[in-house]
Amino acid sequence: MKSAPTAEELAGAAGQWFADAPPLLRWKMRLRCRTTPFERLVELVPPGASVLEVGGGAALFPALLAHCGLRVRVTGFDRDPERVAAAQRLAPRFAAGGSSLDFRLSDVAGQWPEGRFDVVAVLDLLHHLPPALHEQVVLEAARRLNPGGTLIFKDMCVRPRWRNWANRLHDLASFGQWIHDAPPERVQGWAEGAGLHLATAERLDRLWYGHELMVFRR
Repeated sequence: MKSAPTAEELAGAAGQWFADAPPLLRWKMRLRCRTTPFERLVELVPPGASVLEVGGGAALFPALLAHCGLRVRVTGFDRDPERVAAAQRLAPRFAAGGSSLDFRLSDVAGQWPEGRFDVVAVLDLLHHLPPALHEQVVLEAARRLNPGGTLIFKDMCVRPRWRNWANRLHDLASFGQWIHDAPPERVQGWAEGAGLHLATAERLDRLWYGHELMVFRR
């Protein structure tokens, strides 16, 4: 793997990877690298890993993994046709760099890709979903892990309330959506009930946004 990237470097990489995407989507990918601690997240994926990204948008996280030289094998899915199309356009570049990307149009409440994976990433997803689906997603993600595998879970913070409101207003402006909190203690309980153990829990703040990161192992 290359030396640890900075947020600015990853934002530049996002601009390159999504150069052919619609301008607004390209801008959002660059902005997300500045508001989300991806430089920490890429450290959690071992070289050569098989990765499942759940609700992965336009495959920004897999693109950043490939940018860092990890040679990953990524399967991902999302319910947004425009973002899935943008992700699928990245596949040849993944292949040229020794990685692979298989991205599909699907919904978390529908059919997930079959198989088990070394890493399952659930990043900034649950708060976009109805609370009734939160536990189901965590349990299904845990079920997809290989023995010794890693579940990377990151979502917006619940406290302090001012950071939570900053997250809420951001998503209301960006997506027209009022988000649903995913309290980390509930996520931890669901994951541990599925046979995983918590390896690390971190609070990561970026600008006025707050992020809760939990890493689970099988």
